[in-house]
Amino acid sequence: LKFTRQLNRMNSSWRRYLLYFAQEHVDFRFAEVQSLLSLFKITMRILEKPEDLQPYWIVEFQKEEDAKLLASRSLSIRYCLELWGHAGGLDDLHRELKCIPTSFFENHLQLSKTFKIAVQSFCKHLAQTDKINIIQVNSFVLWRCILQT
Repeated sequence: LKFTRQLNRMNSSWRRYLLYFAQEHVDFRFAEVQSLLSLFKITMRILEKPEDLQPYWIVEFQKEEDAKLLASRSLSIRYCLELWGHAGGLDDLHRELKCIPTSFFENHLQLSKTFKIAVQSFCKHLAQTDKINIIQVNSFVLWRCILQT
């Protein structure tokens, strides 16, 4: 059942994104995003209701261009990243990534391309050794996806 749901999400026209906001003008975020969505006639679905101080929103857009336009015009969005997986732990995240069809990775992960994994936390301190472990484990999973394509 979970595999079917994951496949449907990857094949649907809606893509998940992570909006990462600056910690300035927190009260202005929602109004700014709503204004830009209205101005550019962009449809966005918020998947998880963001808390006031939380810098991360998980949203969906139908077109990548809409996500890029919103991020390029926003003062408060630091990053807009396509979200391939979201889970409470590494094991759950790896299970979710394994459910994505390898054809999806063909455009993104190739031996001729480089990628970077950055580990950031909010309201939780991670030791440098924990960050390195997360990077190494996830690099291995991504390279395995590359080699399977």
